[in-house]
Amino acid sequence: MDCEPYFSLAGFAKVSWLEANHICNQVGSVLATVRNKEHHQLMLDYVFRNEKYFGNMTFWLGATNLVYRSYSWTWLSTGIPVTYAQWAKREPKSNRRGQDACLILDSGDHMWHSANCSEKNFFICENICMLDYSGLDKKVYI
Repeated sequence: MDCEPYFSLAGFAKVSWLEANHICNQVGSVLATVRNKEHHQLMLDYVFRNEKYFGNMTFWLGATNLVYRSYSWTWLSTGIPVTYAQWAKREPKSNRRGQDACLILDSGDHMWHSANCSEKNFFICENICMLDYSGLDKKVYI
């Protein structure tokens, strides 16, 4: 059986980053893992198609700098460091104490921001089949 790549926006509840990760995992997906500019644009296109429902919101993505002793931004789903990023000015704000250590996408400025992991935000899940890196730049399905 082929696995079709897709994103899904979770706008039913605002939750913490860890809760968002758990919810995505429960349905066989992960918090969105953005690997390149094209993938980021696919995700933005999906968010904008649904903007009438969500407006200017923030969404958890799957990166954190809470990785043991590294303090560098890493994708939780793969354990791979973040090499492509769309950080807003003066970002990331995270530090070695774990403050602002989780990643959000702001649909207002389309940029990434570091945020306190216990904040409540909507989130974007991504089908786990996307993590095999074989079809990363193909269509995004709802």
